[in-house]
Amino acid sequence: MAEKKIKAFDIVITALMAALIAVCSFIAIPVGAVPVTLQTFSVFACAGILGKNRGTISIIIYILIGIAGMPVFSGFQSGLSVLTGPAGGYIIGFIPAVFVSGLIMQKTDRKIPFTVASFLAGLLICYICGMLWYVYVFSSGETDFASAFAVCILPYIIPDVIKLILAAVVSQAVRKRMKL
Repeated sequence: MAEKKIKAFDIVITALMAALIAVCSFIAIPVGAVPVTLQTFSVFACAGILGKNRGTISIIIYILIGIAGMPVFSGFQSGLSVLTGPAGGYIIGFIPAVFVSGLIMQKTDRKIPFTVASFLAGLLICYICGMLWYVYVFSSGETDFASAFAVCILPYIIPDVIKLILAAVVSQAVRKRMKL
């Protein structure tokens, strides 16, 4: 009986985190081809709260819901076309980012500095996926890695680090209150 409660709890919290990511993706500031959203905050809060396995499943659910047609991506967009557009690499990059962040947190102390460091490792993975995909999408010779870095990463570093710190604080508080 207790195992059913744990499984039901896992399902509910995983779905809630996927919904939080969707809601946070709606809060956007348009900056070039890839907007600044609270999605980064929610993705890494998901990693901090759920860990590598449930966190990764939550990201996959979010992506599948968006592909299926629910407008959960930034700008109330949906469909496979979002993943094949300029921001698609970031969205797909959330999967390994959350897994790696969760894995690092699992191996270290969950204090805020270590959590932020694990989130930074995940963010680096997300940036690499996003930038490589951006270069691929605009591969007509117009975009090289230096200009892609200037467009895809440089403007987002400071806001993303702030969001990671907030995600670490929030996820630690939630885990403590929920006794996760």
